[in-house]
Amino acid sequence: MKIKKESFLIILALLITVVLLYQIFISSQVECLKSLYIQYKSQKELLGDREKKLVVLDSLKETNLELQEKLLLLDAKFLKRDGVTSCLKELSTLAGKTGNVLLTISPVEQERETEGPIKEYIIRLKLKGQYANIIRFLNELQSQEELLIVDGLEMSVAQEGAPTLESQFKITYFIMDEEFNPLEDKAEENKI
Repeated sequence: MKIKKESFLIILALLITVVLLYQIFISSQVECLKSLYIQYKSQKELLGDREKKLVVLDSLKETNLELQEKLLLLDAKFLKRDGVTSCLKELSTLAGKTGNVLLTISPVEQERETEGPIKEYIIRLKLKGQYANIIRFLNELQSQEELLIVDGLEMSVAQEGAPTLESQFKITYFIMDEEFNPLEDKAEENKI
């Protein structure tokens, strides 16, 4: 029985030693691994957030490029304030090219107040010519690159018995504000 008691004590001592060694060495390592795992998860979440932000940033860059392209197209479609004078000259030239005589042309500063970057600019002009030539002028006018609307057209006989007509046009040109930059507005909306 003595042997059993001694072997039991040895086993018990070994077991206590193993538990102590576990507590001293392994449990600190397990805690260290747990904290490393928590750091790993935190870094992974941060990396995921960073990737999401990079995707949003790439999307914003693409949107910015698209807006720049659209802005270039808009520039071609809208007159600038300094383009109004050249527009009046073009209308005068167009009247002559279509066989009409320009009697009067009068720009009216922004008749209607509008919100946003696009302003309306009204031009009134009076032509004298034959019916076919006035229609040609109207067709040429509507095929212009700039955005415009013929708001009114009045025709009357120039002189009794003569084949010529007098026509009064009311034309609205749309002018983009030179200080407008849609890219700045979009950047304000999409701040990260």
